[in-house]
Order: sequence, then C-alpha cells, then structure tokens
Amino acid sequence: MDKRAVPLVRSVHAAATPRFDARGGRTLMPTFRSAWHWVFGKHEPKPPNPDRTVEAGWVPQWMAPMIVDELNAQGIPAVTTDDFNLNPYMNSREPMARVFVTEDRKAEAREVLTDILGHPPAQRRI
Repeated sequence: MDKRAVPLVRSVHAAATPRFDARGGRTLMPTFRSAWHWVFGKHEPKPPNPDRTVEAGWVPQWMAPMIVDELNAQGIPAVTTDDFNLNPYMNSREPMARVFVTEDRKAEAREVLTDILGHPPAQRRI
C-alpha cells in the first residue's frame, strides 16, 4: 500500500496514524506553540539597540564604583544604582548594586565583569 494513500476506514487510533502533506512529508499534530506562532507570528530577535539601557550585572555595592570606573576606562559607558531592600535576600546578605550599560555593549561589559569578579555576574529581575 502506498504511504500517501488514505485508508477508506478511519482507525480507532487515528491520532497514532501518521499524516502526510501534499509534498509527501510527514506532518505532526499541531501544538500550542505552532498555534501561537500562527496567530502572533514568530518574531526574530531584534539587533542590539545602542539607545537602550540594560542591566549588565548585580554586584556587591562596595564593588560597584570600581566596576563602573573600569568599564568607563575601557570605553563602555556604564552607571550603577543601589539595590535597596529592608529584608535581606536569600542569595545575598550584603547590600547590592545593579550595573547598567547600553544594550549593544552588554556582552563586552559582562566579559569585564567576569574578569573582575572571577565568575559570571548575577542578574536579578526588577
């Protein structure tokens, strides 16, 4: 029997029966993701925007001025802001700061942060 032939009687196990499209290729059952992309479209990631500011890392507060000075010395514009909270975090017991850079220089800034810290910098959702 030809693989593309459609049986006259539907099987009880129709979901397990492979389906074939017009080109002879096997099609799979639609998923939620494929329906989501069909409705909203699958968008490719945008290129880095030099006008947008993003977080490069979450570092101890006492290190933030030194890190920002080093980033600025290497030509990467950076600023810092203190991350205040009355309750201590579970993953840090000291005051922390966030380092922000432009989106197009984030990868370079994270490399410098990794060199200074000795490990990749942490990031926290705002």
